Amino acid sequence: MITLLALAALVQAQPAPATAAPGAAPIPGVTVRTYDVRGKTIREILQSLTTAAPMDQASGRPTPASSKWSMKVATQFTRTGPKCEITGATATFSGEEVLPHLVPDPAIPAPVLANWNSYLAQLDARQTEQLRFAYDHRSDIEAAVRASSCDAWRPAANAALDRLRQQASLVRNTDPAAQPMLRDVVTATGKK
Repeated sequence: MITLLALAALVQAQPAPATAAPGAAPIPGVTVRTYDVRGKTIREILQSLTTAAPMDQASGRPTPASSKWSMKVATQFTRTGPKCEITGATATFSGEEVLPHLVPDPAIPAPVLANWNSYLAQLDARQTEQLRFAYDHRSDIEAAVRASSCDAWRPAANAALDRLRQQASLVRNTDPAAQPMLRDVVTATGKK
């Protein structure tokens, strides 16, 4: 979901800024929201991330990137006298991804910018994976509703959504070693 700047910026005298924007294969219904970070060195950028990043409600720590999703379920049914039959179900997915945006600055050294772009791509890939998992399982919700009755479709949809949330949390890799890291680099001037 991120369009990375070509690393041709390494060859240019002044590197181009990193951007956070939907990529070639966006997930329908997902919006990307960004917050600004500033800095010319990795250390300055990390300090800005710590200050500007949204706080994780569970840990109270800044979270550089996050995502959330929800689904609305609509049913179609027919009634003939006292008999009711579900004839269709549609789960509509919506999601949000929050990513940092490095404010453009021509003074950012090319190695720092390349490192930032790599870090941003990793953050985006991680959030996109989580959103894609939920998006790709919309049919599970629809199948649960279609298999239920007119009186029980809401509890069936809620139970299927709960199962999907549980599966999504099991798939998420919470290993600290697997988290994207913004690593310090030494620029041509020797500054970090």
